[in-house]
Amino acid sequence: MHHLAPIWSAPLVDRLRTLVAEGLSAGGIAAALNAAYHTAFTRNAVIGKMGRLGLRSANTRGGRPKGAPKLKRKPPIKRGSIYRYPSSPRVFVDHPVTTPALGARPCSLLELDNDTCRWPHGDVGDPDFHFCGAPANLTLGKPYCPVHTRSATRL
Repeated sequence: MHHLAPIWSAPLVDRLRTLVAEGLSAGGIAAALNAAYHTAFTRNAVIGKMGRLGLRSANTRGGRPKGAPKLKRKPPIKRGSIYRYPSSPRVFVDHPVTTPALGARPCSLLELDNDTCRWPHGDVGDPDFHFCGAPANLTLGKPYCPVHTRSATRL
C-alpha cells in the first residue's frame, strides 16, 4: 500500500487558518483536518505549513499569550565566530631513534605483515623510505617493536 503525501488544497488551507485562529494546537489541527478531510497530516506537517504561511497559534511553542512582554532575543550567532574552542598549538616532536631496533630488517609497505614493526623511517617520497620491520610488540597490542613503542608513547 502506497502512502501519498497529503496535498494542501485551498479548502484545507482555509480550514487550517480557521483552526489556528481558534487557538488549537498543531496536533489538534492535524487531528481535526484528518477527521474532516480523510487526510494523513502529521503535527509536524501542520507546523511546517503554519510556518510557511506565517501563522502562529497561542498553543504552539514559541507563541506567547496576549499582553505578555516580548522577550529580548540575542542577536544571531555568526557561524564560526564564537563557541570555537581554542586550539592548542600543534607540536610535532621528532623522537629520533638513533639505534636500530633489535632485529630490525628494513622493509617496504608491501613486505609488512602483522608481526613486523610499522615504524616509518624517512619521508614517504624518498627512495630510501622504509619501515622498521623488527618483531612487533604484539603482547601489548602495539604495531611497533619495543623501542618504537616507547618513542610512540612519549609525551
